[in-house]
Amino acid sequence: MAYKRVTEEIYLPQWVVEGVLAQSQRPGYPVDRPSRRKVEEWADAVLGMGIKSVLCIIDYTQLAHYDRLNLNGGGLFGYYRSLGLKVEHIYAEDYRTPPLSIEELETAWAAFQRLERPVLIHCSAGKDRTGAAIVYILSHLPVTRP
Repeated sequence: MAYKRVTEEIYLPQWVVEGVLAQSQRPGYPVDRPSRRKVEEWADAVLGMGIKSVLCIIDYTQLAHYDRLNLNGGGLFGYYRSLGLKVEHIYAEDYRTPPLSIEELETAWAAFQRLERPVLIHCSAGKDRTGAAIVYILSHLPVTRP
């Protein structure tokens, strides 16, 4: 999937199924020390799309990048919630093959079913873990024909 490049360090979310499912990199990616401004730009884009929920698939090291930012609500998930977003988190280490286990994929599907739509899924780079979860979710969605 292509991402809209806005600045050197931020890529905005993209629809997978408009109004239902979107994907993205984590806010401020690729840097390990994202700025508050980059996180806020990312959040503005997410809210502008009408996203209601976020399914975050990252490990605790990646999550810790946001602790020093003094985000409203405290930490990345508290910040998401302060914006009115529903949040689910799946702990999954990066750089694995396959990116997610069958148990993690089933957890992602269950979370997607619980969350208010549209749902945005992100890991760190928005490719491997996010991509695996999206393919799994899409394979479980009913096919609608015109």
